[in-house]
Amino acid sequence: SFPPAVAFLSQTGSELMPIRSLGIYATIVIIINYLFAIGFTPTVVLIAEDHFKVCCFGVCGKKRSKDVENGVEMSTKGSSTGPSPRATIGDTAAPDSEAKGSSRVDNWLQKFYVQPMLYHIDVGSFQFRPLPWTLVILMLAYAAQAIYFAFSLTPPTEEEKWFPDDHMFTGIHDAARGNYLTQADEQYAVLDIVYGIEGIDRSDYNFWKPGENLGEPIFDDAFEMHTASSQTALFAACETIRTFECGKEGCAINLIAWPNKLDCFIEDFSSWLNTTEGFTLPEEMTESNMTNYLSVFRDENPAYSETIGIIDSQLKFVKFTFLSTLNKAAVFEIMDEVVNKAYDLEAQLQDDAPDALKSVFIEGGFVFTWLQTQQMLIDNLIEGIAICSPVVFILLIIATKNIQVAFFALASVLFIVASVLGFGKWLGWALGIAESISGVIVIGFAVDYTIHLGHMYMEGAHNGHESRGDRFKFAVTTMGGTIVANSITTFGAGVMMFATQLVFFQKMATLITSTIFFSFIFASLFFMGHCAAFGPEKNFATIDCSKCSKDK
Repeated sequence: SFPPAVAFLSQTGSELMPIRSLGIYATIVIIINYLFAIGFTPTVVLIAEDHFKVCCFGVCGKKRSKDVENGVEMSTKGSSTGPSPRATIGDTAAPDSEAKGSSRVDNWLQKFYVQPMLYHIDVGSFQFRPLPWTLVILMLAYAAQAIYFAFSLTPPTEEEKWFPDDHMFTGIHDAARGNYLTQADEQYAVLDIVYGIEGIDRSDYNFWKPGENLGEPIFDDAFEMHTASSQTALFAACETIRTFECGKEGCAINLIAWPNKLDCFIEDFSSWLNTTEGFTLPEEMTESNMTNYLSVFRDENPAYSETIGIIDSQLKFVKFTFLSTLNKAAVFEIMDEVVNKAYDLEAQLQDDAPDALKSVFIEGGFVFTWLQTQQMLIDNLIEGIAICSPVVFILLIIATKNIQVAFFALASVLFIVASVLGFGKWLGWALGIAESISGVIVIGFAVDYTIHLGHMYMEGAHNGHESRGDRFKFAVTTMGGTIVANSITTFGAGVMMFATQLVFFQKMATLITSTIFFSFIFASLFFMGHCAAFGPEKNFATIDCSKCSKDK
């Protein structure tokens, strides 16, 4: 439970509210599940076996025998030699795979997995096992390909899709976007150049309620446009926007703004003054006169109602709006280049502006927000893996007390993560919300099989097994059936979500089932293949904590 909890806990630092809330919720669920698993379930089982005759579908069990003491079945009642295990594994005695009580899965594992994996050819004193060596090499080659595909994942070029293509909602959405004349312009980002606002006060903003209290604008007290110098600078700003070169692949033409797509209000305002008052800008005037003129002009030209910001009879801000040549569907890297170029435009306008117009910034609405979201998804994945990987390695060291086993177990986990993300790339997915979350939580799920097998491999030493073959046999016999059952049940739980309509849950179903599949494959073929081929023997690479205690 600890690795999945850490994986989800790493998501609580995300700047994206849905991902952070999921991390907190899932962490709490895992902790509660663990407490129930170690506290409630065993208690109910013990009470049922000690005091009740339990029947299920016509099959009835028996009360626990008095010969069972401390959870160990006594071979002979009252024997002075103590408990004897059901089966012995090692060179001195073959595993009792056919012993009474052995499951069919255990028998199949012994016949079709353990025996082929341990078949060896003696090369001097070394036992060469061809099957596990071959599997390790093949799995390494596959992992290299998976890593390549995983690193090929790019952020999405469009907003997250929540319904399948044949869903009614998707059809309405596509029809609205594709069947109207404004469709050509709508594929490009609309940008605003704003003067007069220094920033936003978000002191009352609640992270968990993003739709409320978005913040209050902080207006620049030095902002004004009643002087001729400010008006001249605004005219020049319009010309700068029109002629500013882009020079990036993401721009449809070499300019950042489409020709004739700039709403330069000051030019129309000057023409309006010439018609109504008989003069044009630039023209020195009082602040109150400028505000009055702008107020009347705005009332007569509703298109500029949001362009000229007059609040409480005072001019607070103005802005220029233009249609950029940036396609909103551009991939992350290309969009990022163009947005950085837009910030260069902002810097140039700020350098050219007089003191009264220094508070200028560029704003892109959804496009800028979506770009930051994509960057956060990438950062979220990198930070999550950076947090989880060392924690998992430390946990593996603690569980196995062997550096080699812990290293190959961690390599298996990272290969599983790469395989799951690479599989998503093969399916045509992008690095969206589901993929970013799964890339981290996969670590928590992927370590489950390797940590148990690795622990039992090293535990074999405490049962008298020194050779890698005996330890391999011990690990599979004691833990193989459990891992097979766990993989089947978890895989089955993931399959249930394929029946949902929401694309997000279908993706999660694919991610969960592929995680279980690759976890089982890498644990049984790569990790256990390494154990059978060249796993540590005796005390090789083992951290002996008992000696440290004695030295103290």
